[in-house]
Amino acid sequence: MSDGQAEFDQMLAEDVRPLLREHGFAKQSRTFRRRRADVWHLLNFQKSTSSTRAAVKFTVNVCVASDRLRGVSWLPEGTKPPAERECHVRARIGSLVPERTDLWWRLSTPQDRRAVAAEVHNALLEHAIPFLERFPDSKALAASWHESGGNFYATPGLEPEYADWLAALEAR
Repeated sequence: MSDGQAEFDQMLAEDVRPLLREHGFAKQSRTFRRRRADVWHLLNFQKSTSSTRAAVKFTVNVCVASDRLRGVSWLPEGTKPPAERECHVRARIGSLVPERTDLWWRLSTPQDRRAVAAEVHNALLEHAIPFLERFPDSKALAASWHESGGNFYATPGLEPEYADWLAALEAR
């Protein structure tokens, strides 16, 4: 019997970690983080609740948290790395690809891992990392919010608060 969990862990360690290390990310559990100016970039590998030991289904959450915005939002200001749920910008990788589909991968065998790792590698390089590069600092985050007219990858349910938070951020 194959072990999807082992294949998932091996993919993160051997295929994903070296790629993301080249781009300044450090791994903690299933989340990769890097610091840029006053923001954090996160790539969180989320397993589905339907995953089993034999087969792991997962997606990637692409996130940005602003230390300055944390000081005027619901989180205390600080330089401690945020959790994925604490980020101000959160997007599933599927929303960043041209097809705009909810993109999930499934791992259960070593053959799956090789194919899936190649797809994940491409999605990270072509979509996730370029998306994060749009937010090198809090100022860029605020500018992107204003340029989008509020049509933004904001954490669901918090969109109405963003205008107030960003106004406070720009006043600092």
